[in-house]
Amino acid sequence: LAGLEHDCMPAVDDGVLRYRKASNIANATAILGALMETGDFARTFAEGAPKQALAGPMIEAMDYPDTLVASAWSDGKNLEAVFYPGRDPGNRTIPVSRLEANGRYVLKGAVETEIIANEAGEASFSIKLHDRTEISLRRI
Repeated sequence: LAGLEHDCMPAVDDGVLRYRKASNIANATAILGALMETGDFARTFAEGAPKQALAGPMIEAMDYPDTLVASAWSDGKNLEAVFYPGRDPGNRTIPVSRLEANGRYVLKGAVETEIIANEAGEASFSIKLHDRTEISLRRI
């Protein structure tokens, strides 16, 4: 990362860090290098994702770079996530899928305190995104 910092003109545009003189693959590799630990890349191919991560609630789509998802974690039934504003702060709608059909969920950190999934296991909730915003979605 030191070489990128020195040679590739780091810039923060609309809240998003990038290296202006680096290729897209170099920017992506820099992020992987910052996020992953030794052996993580190999483990993704050798072991795959945990089963609970593939079965639990999932954030369906976001309006990047207006909304930045800093983390999203599921234990197979619940979801915890952290969001930051990208370009501009404001209200955001967060669509989620892979919920239990017609299931009731309690929310913390969102505008709503409870949501009910539809027949397809989908729902959405709103957040006021002005700074770091942490949410938890728990099955009732």
